[in-house]
Amino acid sequence: MLSYNYVIVLGAGASADYKFPTGRQLINEVAQRLSLEYPTWGPILERMGFGEPSLCSFRERLVRADPPSIDAFLLNNPNDTKLGKAATALALIQHETMESIGWAPDKKLYTYIYYKMGVQPGEFISSANRLTIVTFNYDRSLEFYLYQSLTNLFGNDQVAKSFIRDKIIHVYGILGTPDFLAKDGRPFEPICNEENIKKCIDSMWMITEAESNPIRFDDTHHPIGAADVVCFLGFGYSRENIRRLNIKQSWFKEKRFYGSAYGLAADDIEAINRFSDSSIRLGPTNEKAIEFMQNQSVLR
Repeated sequence: MLSYNYVIVLGAGASADYKFPTGRQLINEVAQRLSLEYPTWGPILERMGFGEPSLCSFRERLVRADPPSIDAFLLNNPNDTKLGKAATALALIQHETMESIGWAPDKKLYTYIYYKMGVQPGEFISSANRLTIVTFNYDRSLEFYLYQSLTNLFGNDQVAKSFIRDKIIHVYGILGTPDFLAKDGRPFEPICNEENIKKCIDSMWMITEAESNPIRFDDTHHPIGAADVVCFLGFGYSRENIRRLNIKQSWFKEKRFYGSAYGLAADDIEAINRFSDSSIRLGPTNEKAIEFMQNQSVLR
């Protein structure tokens, strides 16, 4: 059971253990869908109004630009935003499998957080009041894992629905509302068709759509403002995403900040220390998110 008020901020690295691609991996998958696998997936996007010439042009420009992520590409090519969302959805939907979540013997990140919250109803509900999860990911692996685990543990889905609806914030939207939260929602399954991709497009916001994005972190209802401890996991610490969080500089001294740093270079760490006044306790660059959580004893 949690003893403090927490905000956990998830980046793409947090979903990597669940077989979802990170930035450059996602670009490679999109390129593959629109080239080698075009006969299978191209017609779906064509029926949605994206002609073959525009799809080929998008793929070639995306690959040749060699950006760190699709969002980085779209920042400079805002006219491709809708196509970028469709291509992203096409790639990510196919990772929504039971096997990707895995209920394997080895403990993964979501399992670790779940166990730390407590597996008795009273413990979990008390912890749920102390935890908010802010995710920059479109994927719904966390929701699916928690829904399955909590529903089967407690014998009903009310606790799961309440936590998922109220305590998980997708900064840039989600791959469609889960079917257990809405009658017209999309199941967690790797079925790519026009209907499913459209549902994703309608509930995703790329960086280029910041003004239309309904998620705002203001001073009145800012989850980090109410937290004692903030932890970044699998997060890339990009300037734009940090800006989106609207963190007050004073909070770096008032609260405890932790952050995994797996795969980061020395200049990345220097930049993080600079904007946070060295207030984020970063882990080693060879330590994945769950190892960092365990070694730092972040959740107490």
